[in-house]
Amino acid sequence: MPPGSYARWEAELDNSIAGIDGKVGFHSEVRQEADEAEGPTEKETAFCKDWMSRLDDLFMLTKPAIEEAWKDWVNSEMPTDWRDVLSLDGISVPAEGDFLNPWGVTYFCKPAGHYFSIEIREGEAILESVDG
Repeated sequence: MPPGSYARWEAELDNSIAGIDGKVGFHSEVRQEADEAEGPTEKETAFCKDWMSRLDDLFMLTKPAIEEAWKDWVNSEMPTDWRDVLSLDGISVPAEGDFLNPWGVTYFCKPAGHYFSIEIREGEAILESVDG
């Protein structure tokens, strides 16, 4: 891709943490400044590591959007332990790892058999889509 064009970096983390059933994908749109593709910045890497160390905080941030999807797709009360019913699937990383830039989180909802995609804008979780 020529300099100035938009590209995308992707990474996967194979982790054995409760709430993660397999690999977690990370990706971000980047404006390519050089002839060679660039990977994540130090700030973007730190953003990923920070949220992976605080999965319960990530859930609490996204919970309002999850509850919106839950009421439409699951015919039961949401359990108190999110890890029993949701599995973190991926995170779209905000530019420069800045929390206030748009980013997203995707969980697989086991009872619904669907992916809940949540967009974070200025710190607020918004249900983007339910796929599956």
